[in-house]
Formats: sequence, structure tokens, C-alpha cells
Amino acid sequence: MKGDSQMERKYPADMVAAVEYAERHRRVPRVLLAGTSSGCGKTTVTCAVLQALVNRNLQVGAFKCGPDYIDPMFHSRIIGAQSANLDLFFLARTP
Repeated sequence: MKGDSQMERKYPADMVAAVEYAERHRRVPRVLLAGTSSGCGKTTVTCAVLQALVNRNLQVGAFKCGPDYIDPMFHSRIIGAQSANLDLFFLARTP
């Protein structure tokens, strides 16, 4: 994907980097955490899981869907790297 100008025009640089990373590490285990409603503890559980993984010296990446800007700040604080938002990744490009 490196140098793919169409990809770079469609998504911000951090999303391009996230996709390139995922392509290189296809065998990376993934976990999806979801909840039934707002305030049900998704952020708390996510931060606890991220911290547990970091405590085991694992490389961790965090992603978020939705307009909330606070959760990625919590994720980033725990993992020591920027958390990415997947909204643009899932957004269909219209002509």
C-alpha cells in the first residue's frame, strides 16, 4: 500500500498507517468490545483490557468508532500511542 496515492487521498495519514500496519500483521489477534447502551461500561472495560495487555508487555493498538473524542484519549494514555477512529474507514466514498 505504500505510495498508493488513491489510498492516501481517501483516508488521513494515520488511517493509512493503521491499514498498512494491519496488512503487515494479519495474524494479530483482535478483540471487539461493544455494549448495549451509553454508560454501560465500554470505556472502563476497554481501558482495563488495554492496561492488562500492556502490563504483559504486549504491543497494543486501540481503535474507536463514533464521534466521542474522549475515549481515544484514554486509550492513548494507556497504550502510549495514538488511538485511531475508524469512522472514515467505514464511510463509503460517494462520487
